Amino acid sequence: MGFEHKPKLFYGWVIVAAALIINAVLIGSRQSYGVFFKSIESDFGLSRAATSGIFSVFMAFSAVFAALGAGL
Repeated sequence: MGFEHKPKLFYGWVIVAAALIINAVLIGSRQSYGVFFKSIESDFGLSRAATSGIFSVFMAFSAVFAALGAGL
């Protein structure tokens, strides 16, 4: 009756930690394009301009869809 069970860890902090980890993995994988640049260039037989263009188009679409997703 008079006993209140207080959780040891607020569940909101678990959500925050999970979101930070997921965000770090997603941003890290998105920005690792430069590591694979030469491999992509040689595997697909592309020029440096075409290989850079792929990432440029990807980033442009990311910006457009982020704005659309935010409800602009």
